[in-house]
Amino acid sequence: MRLFGDRRKLFGLYFVLIVVPSLLLATLYIQALEREYEGDLAALPLEAREGARRLEHAMTARVQALFSEENERPFKHFARRHAVGSAPGVLVTEPSPLTTERLPRGLAGWVAIETTREGAGSITVFDGRSELPDDEIAMLYRATGSFLRALLQSDPLDRIVEFVDARRDRVPATVLGTLLLGENEIDRLCLAEFAHLLADSWYGVTITELRPRLFRDLDGLPRVLSTRRVLVTSPPEGEVQLPEGAPCVTDLAREFHLIQGFFLDLEWLTRTLPFELAENLSLAGPLRELEPGAPEPDVVVRPLELLGIELAPHWRNFGALAIDVDDSQVRSRYVASRRRLQGLGLMLLLSISSGILLLYRRVRIEIEQARRSEDFLAAVTHELRTPLSTIRLHGEMLVEGWTDDADLQHAYHERILAETARLSGMVERILQTSRLKQRGGGAPAPLDLNRLVESVGRQLEQPGQPLEFELAPDLPRVLATPEELESILRNLVENARKYAPVAADGEPILVRTRERDGAVLLEVLDRGPGVPAQERETIFEAFYRMGREHRRETQGTGLGLHLVRLAAQRLGGWAEFAPREGGGSNFRVRLRVTTKD
Repeated sequence: MRLFGDRRKLFGLYFVLIVVPSLLLATLYIQALEREYEGDLAALPLEAREGARRLEHAMTARVQALFSEENERPFKHFARRHAVGSAPGVLVTEPSPLTTERLPRGLAGWVAIETTREGAGSITVFDGRSELPDDEIAMLYRATGSFLRALLQSDPLDRIVEFVDARRDRVPATVLGTLLLGENEIDRLCLAEFAHLLADSWYGVTITELRPRLFRDLDGLPRVLSTRRVLVTSPPEGEVQLPEGAPCVTDLAREFHLIQGFFLDLEWLTRTLPFELAENLSLAGPLRELEPGAPEPDVVVRPLELLGIELAPHWRNFGALAIDVDDSQVRSRYVASRRRLQGLGLMLLLSISSGILLLYRRVRIEIEQARRSEDFLAAVTHELRTPLSTIRLHGEMLVEGWTDDADLQHAYHERILAETARLSGMVERILQTSRLKQRGGGAPAPLDLNRLVESVGRQLEQPGQPLEFELAPDLPRVLATPEELESILRNLVENARKYAPVAADGEPILVRTRERDGAVLLEVLDRGPGVPAQERETIFEAFYRMGREHRRETQGTGLGLHLVRLAAQRLGGWAEFAPREGGGSNFRVRLRVTTKD
């Protein structure tokens, strides 16, 4: 009972020290993993908003750079040719950059509008080096016309507010005249004639900042036109003397204003630019166009709002882009962590299970060893007590003179000697086990197995327990020592007589030698009850005896077969059990062979 109690304590200690901490650690790790996963999912919208902020910042920087460059463009560029110098009868002009430059990215074309107090005006569209097709030029003209009509119908106060932050400048009369005359060759020659008279004449110019406006053109297409107002005021009366009768300078005597600007390329603003910038930014998800009528996501980028345009409700999602929160990476990391945890858990489970299994097997071995030790102690106690009691009894009978019969006294002496020899045999068997485990016997040498079997076999003959020998001729010599071979044969024969005694007229115990598969076999066969399958290896272990000691009828210490296997291993061979055909046991020892004589 104590052994079983110790086993429970051992398993309990293993569970407390190994299993419980492992389960606790796994639980804490799972909880931490779940919290991290939930935190990452909760942080995704914040990351998406931060990504949208970075995208808006990058887009604003690009658009502001574009607007700043156009704001700095001289207003005289918005004529196809402008004056750069003059002499009597000569006016030096050059083409406007708006007719020679390439359209910058983000621009769909430049526009110049000349208006008067009556509201009439002329429109000029510039496309750089004629990069736009004619139909697109025509659409821009129509769009500019619709814009001009809407502008003239707007609140005059709104037009006045534009000049609050305007910058002021002065411009030569020749430049202004060139801007007003345009491509009219007669007026240009006329202006050249009087250019020297206008050389020192300057006009005041007020120029507003570019202001984008969203509208629909006559074709129903959305357009963004960024314009600035240019107000030209005539010099005070008497400061400039204009020639009379010269139609080319008549317009210089009045106040007029110009509208200059550019059409913004909406495809570039709402599609090309944001997707190009998004490639170099760390967004929390893919960027996509917001479909009309689709539910509005949490994170939306509206490029038109970056221009400062106040959008009406029906324009609110025009050109808008959505950043979808992409949780695939978070889920992938979570799934990968769970798989690693599962793999770790499986390894831990296998380790714990292996530990429990090894511990269980070790405890079983210890318990079995303890049981065998108890059985051995019981067997040795019984075996030693019997000869000692017999020796003591007969010795006392001789000392006390219980009989004067010389024959009976001689029988008592023989009994004492027999029991002494039996006691010595048991002690020698125990000592032999210790010697074989520690250092073995002498060095193996070539021996004639059949000759040794015949010699030992004669010594093992007993009345009523006959032995039969079947020795194969021409056996090769085996590598062994005489002492170990004799021990093997004696223990196998005694084991057979102990568990399978020969009945009257029964089949004798068979001692057989033969050669098979390059080895020599020494076999002892009997017609006993055999050995159960589950015990065919256990019977070769030390102190093992089938059944419980208190119910056992046979004598012995459980060392005989163990000595057989130890000796066989010492000689480089092996001992094993095999069922005998027709019933019984076959204890077989494989021995190494040497060269035949």
